[in-house]
Amino acid sequence: MKKLVLALGGIALGACSGKIYQGIKNTWNEFIFKDLIALRKVIKQYEEMEKIYPSYLNDPKFLEFRKAYKYDAEVIHNMKDHLFSDLKKEKLIQIGTTMEAFMEYGDKYLENDETALKINWRFCTMKFRFDSALFQLQDINKMD
Repeated sequence: MKKLVLALGGIALGACSGKIYQGIKNTWNEFIFKDLIALRKVIKQYEEMEKIYPSYLNDPKFLEFRKAYKYDAEVIHNMKDHLFSDLKKEKLIQIGTTMEAFMEYGDKYLENDETALKINWRFCTMKFRFDSALFQLQDINKMD
């Protein structure tokens, strides 16, 4: 009887394993993968911004101003390492810090500068995606 129960259990598990795998894959795709993709897109856009506007983002006054920000460093460091296997935490902190600081700096010192306003606007849209991806990943981190 035990052998029959074990055999039936094995058959049932074999039949369900595809569904279990698909469920795990769907969860990964829904909750984690899309957020990592969003962060990769933000990184790519940020790197393009660095190339297009190096004089703004490397301005000594701005770099000094930026030192006051450590944007969500604690949140990013507390996330599970495997989520960021190919995304460097320090790069994410640098990007968040730059976006936050530049928007603040631009408002204070560059309000009549059209290029700075364009950078600010792009950073606002990038920061929204960046923040929402980090927020989702932070929630997933709490579930572990």
